[in-house]
This record gives sequence, C-alpha cells and structure tokens, in this order.
Amino acid sequence: MKKVLFVLFLYSTIAANAQWQSCNLSMIEAYCVAAKDSMVCVGSSDVVYTSLNNGTTWTLSGSGLPQNISIHNIIISDSLIFAGTFRGVWISSDNGNSWVQSNSGLLDTIIFSMAKSGTDVLVGTNHGGVFRYVSGSGTWSAVNIGLAPNRVYSLASDGITLFAGSDSGKVFKSINYGTWALVNSGLPNSRITTLQILGTTLFAGTLNNGVYTSADNGNNWNIANTGLVSNSIHSLASAGVNILAGTDSGIYYSADNGNQWDNLNMNSTGIATSLVRSIAVGSSNIYIALSTSIPANQLWYLPLSEISTNIIKINRSLFFTLYPNPNDGNMVFDYSLLDENDKAELDIYDIAGKLLYKYELDISDNQLSISHKGLNNGIYLYKIKINEQIVKSSKLIIIK
Repeated sequence: MKKVLFVLFLYSTIAANAQWQSCNLSMIEAYCVAAKDSMVCVGSSDVVYTSLNNGTTWTLSGSGLPQNISIHNIIISDSLIFAGTFRGVWISSDNGNSWVQSNSGLLDTIIFSMAKSGTDVLVGTNHGGVFRYVSGSGTWSAVNIGLAPNRVYSLASDGITLFAGSDSGKVFKSINYGTWALVNSGLPNSRITTLQILGTTLFAGTLNNGVYTSADNGNNWNIANTGLVSNSIHSLASAGVNILAGTDSGIYYSADNGNQWDNLNMNSTGIATSLVRSIAVGSSNIYIALSTSIPANQLWYLPLSEISTNIIKINRSLFFTLYPNPNDGNMVFDYSLLDENDKAELDIYDIAGKLLYKYELDISDNQLSISHKGLNNGIYLYKIKINEQIVKSSKLIIIK
C-alpha cells in the first residue's frame, strides 16, 4: 500500500491561553445577543441592555418596552435595533434609549426568528410564515407563498437566496422573495433550530440530531457531527473561516466547514455545562448568551484575537506518515522533527467523535506500530496533537 506523507508547515489554532470572561450583567435570563461593529445588544425579560464600546459599559433599555414581555430575538440593522417577542416587534432608532412597537403588516405577531437579508430584516412567525421589513418603509409585508402555515424557527439569507427552518426536518428555500420550495433531502425528522451560511456552505442545527451541511444551496444535506458532545444545537454563527455552534454542552467551533468540531469552552466548566442560546460576533469579541442557574453569569465574551482565523507559521516542519490506509487494523505511524519540549500524541476516534485510543509519541523514537484487529470495518478518525493543539485530522479506513 502506498504511503501518504504529510509535511506540515502551517496550521490553524485556537490560542491555548484564551479564556471566556463574564460581562457582569445582572439579569434573570439572557435570551439573545446581537453585535455589529462595537455595538452589542442582549435581550432579556422586559429589557434590552446595549453597549456601544464592545461590552465595556452597558445601558439599560429606555421607555417603550412593555412589562412582562420577553425578548427572544434581537438584530441590529444599520442604525436600528429590532427586538422580536411573542407580541410582535419593537424598534429602537436611538441605541435602545426608546422603543416603538412595529407590527404594521404583521399577520402573526408570535416571532420565532430573525435575520438580515441585504438591507431588509426578516422575521419568522408561528403560523404566518416570513415577513419582510424594507428599510425606511415602516411596515412589514408577507413573503410566505408555499411556506405558511409552517412555524419558522430559523432564518438565513445570503442577500439573494432565503432559507427557513421548521419542524420535522423541513428547510424551505426562496429566491429573491419568490415562492418557497422544500429542500430537505438527507435531513432528519427534527426541528431546525438555527441556520447559518459560511461561504458556499449552508449549516443547519437541529434539536436532537446535531449539525447538517449542504454544499448545493440546500438541495442535499450531510451530517456533520464529528467531535460534538451534544447533538442539540441552539445557535450558529460565523467568525472568519470558523463556524461556531452553541449546544447543551457549551460552544464548539469548526475551521473546516463542519468536518471536525472542537470545543471552545476554554476549560470553563460553567460554559461547558450550560446551554448556549445565542452567539454574536462583533468587531472585537465573540459573545454568548447562556441558560444557566447563575444570574450574574448569563453573558460572556471571548476576544476575537484569541481565535485565529489566519494560518500561523510554526518554526519547524513536522513529518507524519500513517500507512497503510485503508488497513485491516495493523498500521504504522512514522513521525520526525518534533521539538524536545513538545508533548505529542496520536488519538483515534470513532465516526461519532468518541475517543477510542490515545498514544503519546516518544520524542526519542520516530515510529509507532499499532495493532487493532478488534476494530470493525468502517471509517474512523485520527488526530495528531502537538501541545494540545490539533495539527492534523484525517480519516482512517478499516477493511478486513
């Protein structure tokens, strides 16, 4: 069998010393968060907190928002803030100091989702489908032919194509606000809780079945769960080349379009055991809204400088060879040019991301012989880690 040689000069990494920090907002619940440039808004019960300086200082929302109302969706569009509730939409044009109800044209005021489409704002409703707010119009118009009466739990748009997620694995697609068509080949029978577009890949988060991706505008879907601990996905966002996923067990990221996920909890037990309801990416930070029993720790941030979206050069070459591949359970791993201070390991996972075997690589040696005749036929995953950073991830195929 032909050997495959990996010569690694470059790799993407999450900084090892990164830590999430609390925004120190005392609130009962943080339902949603939005960010644009240096502005950050977080929605809670009855109130919206707004920051104009990347979360350094916060201002409580002013007049206009009624009591006993929960802000479940929030979005910043140009100079306006839109707050979605189960009683319609409120808009602020003065950084959250005052709010005005904006339900004109809304045939259904139970708002489940929000998204931007160019300069327009879209809302997904309980049974009325999707409604569109054209900048400066002051009113909403229905764009729901072929969609209503489906509940719209998630929305995404690239400015031309719109996607709406509903129950039972239903994703609908519309071109330029035209008739909606069902595009769900390969999706499970599960609620589509969140949608996100990154480049040419469309991501769908489900309630119980993890993440699915589509590379052909939603026509066909493939599961993309490798590395995820929880399969309940509540939020998706993009940060540079990374896709971020909020789960029942903290936040995860993928730098390869969902092929492999790694946790971004940064050893924070509080985040790793919390449900991440919402993710927002501003000019300086990533923000997450948590469902947690500690009221003072609902909103957290991580500086964007701590998550590398660029390729970082390392000061030496690393050589890895695993062969044969495919194999019958017997394989050889060659390696060389590790630094004496490196802690290196080879890990083998099943396709669901469960760690099966861990091998520490002895710096004084340059070869590791592995025998796992007990492994069943199928596809596995192996990762090479240097000082806790994943520098290579690839498939391992067992055929007997």
